[in-house]
Amino acid sequence: MLKKITLLFLLITSISSSQSTFQKIYGGAEEEECDAVVQTEDGGFMLAASTRSFGNGNYDFYIIRTDPYGDTLWTKTFGGTGYDHSRDILKIDDTNYLIAGSLTGKVFLIKIKDNGETVWTKTIGNEDDYIVTSAKKTYDGGFIFCGNKDLEDYFILKTNGNGDSLWTKTYEYGIANSIDATTDGGYILMIRPGNWLYPQNDFVIVKTDHLGDSLWAKFFGSSNVEIGYKVEQTTDGGYMLAGRKDGDTVGDSDFYLLKTDSNGEFLWDKTYGGDDMDRAFTAMQTSDGGYILGGFTASFNVEYFDFYLVKTDPDGDTIWTKTYGGLWQEEIADIEEAADGGYAAVGYTYSFGAGSNPNIYFIKTDADGLISDVRDHNNGNEIRFELKQNYPNPFNPSTKIKYSLLQSSDVELKVFDILGNEIETLINEEKPTGTYELTWYAKQLPSGIYFYQLRAGQYVETKKMVLMK
Repeated sequence: MLKKITLLFLLITSISSSQSTFQKIYGGAEEEECDAVVQTEDGGFMLAASTRSFGNGNYDFYIIRTDPYGDTLWTKTFGGTGYDHSRDILKIDDTNYLIAGSLTGKVFLIKIKDNGETVWTKTIGNEDDYIVTSAKKTYDGGFIFCGNKDLEDYFILKTNGNGDSLWTKTYEYGIANSIDATTDGGYILMIRPGNWLYPQNDFVIVKTDHLGDSLWAKFFGSSNVEIGYKVEQTTDGGYMLAGRKDGDTVGDSDFYLLKTDSNGEFLWDKTYGGDDMDRAFTAMQTSDGGYILGGFTASFNVEYFDFYLVKTDPDGDTIWTKTYGGLWQEEIADIEEAADGGYAAVGYTYSFGAGSNPNIYFIKTDADGLISDVRDHNNGNEIRFELKQNYPNPFNPSTKIKYSLLQSSDVELKVFDILGNEIETLINEEKPTGTYELTWYAKQLPSGIYFYQLRAGQYVETKKMVLMK
């Protein structure tokens, strides 16, 4: 009997019928990755991704529009023959969206309609060394962006609602990973001090006024490594900081969440993870006042790195954690709370997809982080319950049987003859989510028609096979 060839671990116990859930893979034979997702007015989603499989070459912007079940409605690529990478996406209003990234080292903005129609594009900058990392809407109807320049400085760019540059501020010796517009008209940034070659390892936030001039900076750190990837103003006027915090053992790191007041003064911090490498790259405050963090885990993984979500209450205490992925590597880049109370998370996967290169991995969970089957809304890239036709068929004396499980289930796989008599039980045990393959040997049986039946929870399917000697 062959061992399972892929394995995906999901703890699934219940599902709300009002919440759509799914797992989807997008991409081609080359590399794809996704950095941001936003929900559309109709309950679907728009993804800001990058591709080498499609477009004009090297990397191009890759915009994917889906329905509420993750099925693709349309895709668009933007870019030339250089390195063009989308980094963030904003919902402007009911029908318009802004995608921000870098086009051959310049800031590149796209305003696009819900139906895929391009409203305008803007290229900003006279040099070829701007890397956009984060974008937000501002309270005056414009946009604010941050990123990195010359591999050692960071910048803030302010535009109006038409994407026209109003001002740019550059700061020395730092990497800007995240920005948010604050209620006083200014901005808050998450900075990693240093440069790409010699970065420092502390959480640093910088508060600016409405013109991007620095008002104060706060450092949070220890003798170990702390790296911040996300900052957001919270509903109480304070700030949420998220990233990673390393332990005393090499290779040990945890999700790290830190809360401050409106002046950037420390209130509390929490770590989440196990004895191995766990790193958060995105986070947000949720509608219940708590927080959701996303990244990868090597502590609670199936194999290597997997998608990892941590949901907390307003005090940072864990409500639930969930792992999603396969035998290779998955990593979350962005997470969005959906209108139905669930969560949409995007990133990349090496476990599933069109080839050996990374493809886009998109999951939509319910409010408890669970995923259940969504029938009648499958376009071929869904992970679901399925019993495949044996191969070869007819066969002599052995054949392969392959099946997939959407969730952890008690599995029975049996073989029957044409009269309904049970011939052999091939599987009778609990199996986690994944795709499995085994070989059935029928050397001692006569030629004829046989049936094999899979039972996994409430899922039952039977298929016919022919032994021909």
